[in-house]
Amino acid sequence: MICPKCHKEINDDSLFCGYCGSKLEKCPKCHKLILGEYMYCDYCGTALNNTSTQNTEYSNTNSSHQQYAGYYKPLEKEDTKEKPVFENKQKLNIKKILIAVLVLLMVTGASYYFIYYGPKLSTSTSTTTTTNVNTEITNNANLNMSSGKYALYNDEYYIVDNSNTLLCYDADFSIHNEVTSDVAGYVQIIDDKIYYCDSNYHFMKCNITGDKKETIIDAAVYYPHIEDNKIYYQLDSDNESLYVCDLDGKNAKKLNDHQTYNIIKNDHMIYYTGNTGVYAYDLDNDTETTLVEDQSSSLVYISNTLYFTRIIDDDNYTLCSYNLDTKEKVEMIENAYLLNATESNLYYLDISTRSVTSYSLSTKETSSLNIVSSNLTILDNKCITNMSDVVTVYNLDGTNAQVIINDTTTIQDDDDTQEDHQETDDNDTNYV
Repeated sequence: MICPKCHKEINDDSLFCGYCGSKLEKCPKCHKLILGEYMYCDYCGTALNNTSTQNTEYSNTNSSHQQYAGYYKPLEKEDTKEKPVFENKQKLNIKKILIAVLVLLMVTGASYYFIYYGPKLSTSTSTTTTTNVNTEITNNANLNMSSGKYALYNDEYYIVDNSNTLLCYDADFSIHNEVTSDVAGYVQIIDDKIYYCDSNYHFMKCNITGDKKETIIDAAVYYPHIEDNKIYYQLDSDNESLYVCDLDGKNAKKLNDHQTYNIIKNDHMIYYTGNTGVYAYDLDNDTETTLVEDQSSSLVYISNTLYFTRIIDDDNYTLCSYNLDTKEKVEMIENAYLLNATESNLYYLDISTRSVTSYSLSTKETSSLNIVSSNLTILDNKCITNMSDVVTVYNLDGTNAQVIINDTTTIQDDDDTQEDHQETDDNDTNYV
């Protein structure tokens, strides 16, 4: 016979289907298969009401024996794959997705802009470290003794000409452009910001392109020196005393109450000269100490030693040193006025010959550079002088003279010789 449920062919005497396990209802008299919920057998007419009950009782009373009977229900093959369970089904929030996409696009665009137009990473080597040491020394001397009219930044030279215009030159001094006007000196460039004194010696700031000028100290100041986001300076209106303030000009503090010149900041100490000596100010305990009781000028700091000019009278000068460890002062060279320094050499004006001379700190040998000038700026192995409104660039040994400014007019004549610029001017002999 055929199972009415799964339609498989099974034995005629089966009580259950061997394929799907369905119970097979049969007439109790003729034993024919009942294919529906009939009240009577469609073969012999026997009533089926009691039969269903009897079959049910038979099934219940013999359920414990079905596992041993001739019928068994085959195990169905289970699906071993773990079915995912979805809970708290929600609709997609299109608005949130669009906002996330827009934020991602904005971040990506900002990243590309920073990569292509942001600050470039430095690739400097250990050689740059040595250059920085020299630059730090000459920056102090340039600010103190050359009024800070020359600065070096990103391999470009910034020079204040005779009309108080700040010019920017390339490394060869062959191409220049005007940056900004009304610049008297004390130029310092930090993080693409130019700090300087204007014609009234008010301390100013502008962008590297010369725009967005801003007044930082609205008073006449001299010898301003920037370090560690602080400005150390001499306030002219207050007895030329020493002051310090934040880089934005706020929180000004007075440190002493007497004339202060040639300011040098080193670690927690400030060194400077005055009318009666060389001084040191300790920022840690706010105390001032007199190191040398001589009228002095042109101060530089190299390897824990101060070098300065002792002023004997208007015509007599002596180059001296003061060792900060031993507290010893040494008069090194007579008739010499200190102009500038590097890590290894001092540069001074020989009063008798009126020429610039170099002094080696290691060998103690001197060498005349055949440069006539009462001021000397040293930037990146270049000497820059300004005599009689003529700005000339030399090598450190005094060779290869190149005039870059003459009466505020830039010239580019490579045939200019050093002898063309040896004239002196009585106005340039005021060394103090």
